[in-house]
Amino acid sequence: MNRFVMLLVLFAAGAVLPQEKASVLTKKWEYKIMERVYLATPSGWINHMPWLISSPAIGNLGNGGPDLEVVTGTEEGFGEWFPRGQNSGRYVCVSSKGTKVWEYETKNNAGRASPAIADVDGDGALDCTGGSTSGWMVHCFDKDGAKKWRFECKNHSNVLAAPATADLTSDAGLETIGVALDGNVYCISAAGKELWSCAPAGESRGFSCCAAAAIADLDNDGKGEVIVSLSAANTRTYCLDGQTGRVKWTSEQLGGGGSYAIVSPAILPKADP
Repeated sequence: MNRFVMLLVLFAAGAVLPQEKASVLTKKWEYKIMERVYLATPSGWINHMPWLISSPAIGNLGNGGPDLEVVTGTEEGFGEWFPRGQNSGRYVCVSSKGTKVWEYETKNNAGRASPAIADVDGDGALDCTGGSTSGWMVHCFDKDGAKKWRFECKNHSNVLAAPATADLTSDAGLETIGVALDGNVYCISAAGKELWSCAPAGESRGFSCCAAAAIADLDNDGKGEVIVSLSAANTRTYCLDGQTGRVKWTSEQLGGGGSYAIVSPAILPKADP
């Protein structure tokens, strides 16, 4: 071995540093929604697993004492494969120990929208809200998974955006804001009735509006505003009056042509200088 090669070997050996002790994440539990499914040919889907597109929501629904429960939606069918039957979909509640507490059947397709947890009707118990894909519904179900109401969106438009809940009017309970894929924004009462709706970006039959609304009192007038990012026309952010749905302002176009708004707006009490 010549001198140059020897120096390279020694340099490489000296460059090896002891590895820092890596942090180890320990799995506490896992809950299996459904087994993997293999489809017979000539299906375009050789195999299919349930999609977990819904972000989990966590709250104390009262089913496990002081422990919290996890609620998530599932996407379990596509094309010709619907193992639970056509128009089936569900939201599943899992305990802090990883066991199923209950499941809510949408009865009109997948619960792809992330759920929200809040005391919608003011009875002191938390409720859950969610949307259904290919099912044009905003759903409200109680802490035990029992249906409270289902709100039907017009145009049979899917609901992929997570519902947002806040006190926007003088009516009893909280209002729920649902954003449908066709660009329509709905304000739904605690009883599941439409209070107002609008399409500030214009209606679109495309799959484009799936970002959840944000709600806050932006101008400190004691009334809540609804902030939505919509892609039904040119992608923009809209500020709506929480009581009426009237457009208060519209942002400049976000991104170039063909861009989609798939991320929910965030509201800060005070921006950094």
